[in-house]
Amino acid sequence: MKTIANLLIRPPRTNYSTIELGSKRLEIFGQDFIRQDIQIKNSRGLNLACSHFIPKNSNLSIPCVIYCHGNSGSRMDCLDSLAYILPNGISLFCFDFSGAGLSEGDFLSMGYFEQDDIRAVIEYLSRSHITRIGLWGRSMGAVACLLYASSDQSIDFVVAESPFSSLDELCTDLVKNYAKLPAFLSNLIVRGLRKVVLKEGNFDICQVNVMNVIEKIKSKIFLLHSPEDEMVPIKHSYNILEKGNSVSLMEITGDHNKPRDMETLESISTYIIDTFDERSFEEDISEEAVPCLPSLPKPVRSTHCRKKTDICVGNYIPENKFRQALKELNPNI
Repeated sequence: MKTIANLLIRPPRTNYSTIELGSKRLEIFGQDFIRQDIQIKNSRGLNLACSHFIPKNSNLSIPCVIYCHGNSGSRMDCLDSLAYILPNGISLFCFDFSGAGLSEGDFLSMGYFEQDDIRAVIEYLSRSHITRIGLWGRSMGAVACLLYASSDQSIDFVVAESPFSSLDELCTDLVKNYAKLPAFLSNLIVRGLRKVVLKEGNFDICQVNVMNVIEKIKSKIFLLHSPEDEMVPIKHSYNILEKGNSVSLMEITGDHNKPRDMETLESISTYIIDTFDERSFEEDISEEAVPCLPSLPKPVRSTHCRKKTDICVGNYIPENKFRQALKELNPNI
C-alpha cells in the first residue's frame, strides 16, 4: 500500500540543471525575450524554483500565463510552449511545485497543497507589471489550477489538460482497472490508501475534489482530454463539463503521457489569445508596442465541444509503475 501511496506523493523526481532551461536570452520570430529565474517562498516556508519569460527591455503592462506541471514533471515541461505564447504580447511564468524539480519539499499532494503554491506565485506577480492572469495545467497541475480558481475570481481562464475530477474516484478507477478486483475490495484498498496518504503526506485524498468547488469557479475553463487515456479516464472531464459554469471540452487522442504535438499547442494558444482578447487586454497594450506577428502559426480553433482531433496530452505519470504496483494486489492476474 505504501508503494502505491509513494507513486502519488513521492513520484520519480525530475532532476535537471538550470542550464537545461536554455539561454536566458532568446529570440522568437524576430522578438527578443529574457528569462528571469527567481525563488518564491510559499505559505509553508518552502522555496519554489521559478522562471518568468518576458519581453526584453520592456516595462509594459502585459498579461501572463502561469504554467503548472503534472506529477513527476517540472517547469522544463513548458519550454515547447514559448514560441506559441511569447510573441503575442503574453508573458509565461513556470515553476516547480514544492516537492518537485528544484523546489524545496519532499512530497506532492495531487493538487491539495499545490493550489497554495499557485497562490504564492500570483501574490508575487501582483507586485509586478502583470495586468491579467490565466492558468494552464496538466493532470495534477490542471487540478491545482481548478482548485485555486475556485477561490480567485480574477483568473481569466484555466486551460486544463487531462484533469481528474476527484482523487478518491481516480484511485478507485485505477484499482479497478489495473488490479481487476471487485468493487468492495477496491473500496477497501482505497480506504487503506487514504490512511497511508494522510499519515505520510498530511492531506486527505477525499479533499482533492474539483466537483466540490466547480460551481465556485467563474473563470472560463478549456478542457483537453483523450478517450484513450487509461490513467485518468475522460469521464473525469465529462464530470467537470457537466457541472461547470463556462466550460468547453476538446476530445483528443493519445494516452495520458504522450507528449504534446503542434496541433495541441496551436489550439491552446488560440484559446489563450482569444480569451485575453475577450477580457480586453488590448486596451492596455497597444498593437504598436507589442505586435502580433503574422508569421506566427495560426492555431486551429475549437468551435464546439467534444471535437476529435489528432491532439494528445500528458504529464508523465509513472503509469507502468502504477500498473505493476496495483497488479501485485491481485496475484490471479
